[in-house]
Amino acid sequence: MTLERIAKILELKGFTKEQLEIEVKKSKDELDGEQARLDSMKSAFEKAIDEFNDKQKRGPVKSGDLEIFYKYFQHLKKEMARQKQVVAKKHLEVDRKQKAMVEAHKEEKVFEILHDKMLHEETRETALNEQKDADFNFVTRKIRR
Repeated sequence: MTLERIAKILELKGFTKEQLEIEVKKSKDELDGEQARLDSMKSAFEKAIDEFNDKQKRGPVKSGDLEIFYKYFQHLKKEMARQKQVVAKKHLEVDRKQKAMVEAHKEEKVFEILHDKMLHEETRETALNEQKDADFNFVTRKIRR
């Protein structure tokens, strides 16, 4: 591979890494939103339980009210279970994207090292060739005299 090719690959790896960083941030923001939604559901469930307990303390609860509370509790439990699954999926997505970002960073680092080595080798060869030319010129001048 040539030095120019390595430089192009490095540039592409940099873009890929940046894109993955953006995707990770976006996924984390989505995860935070879904977690907030779950926390809100938990809070609503706890408030409903507190309200039900208060109603029970005040006196007997009508069967119609019991049925309404029961259905509401069941509904909230189902919604919280669904939301927990959504949050778990978002966690997996964030983890997957973070791993991909780490891999992209490693790949970029490998190409940076390769680029630096090739650049160093090219510089060393150029210096060696210049030294050979200088030595040749010196020797030919000495022979001409």
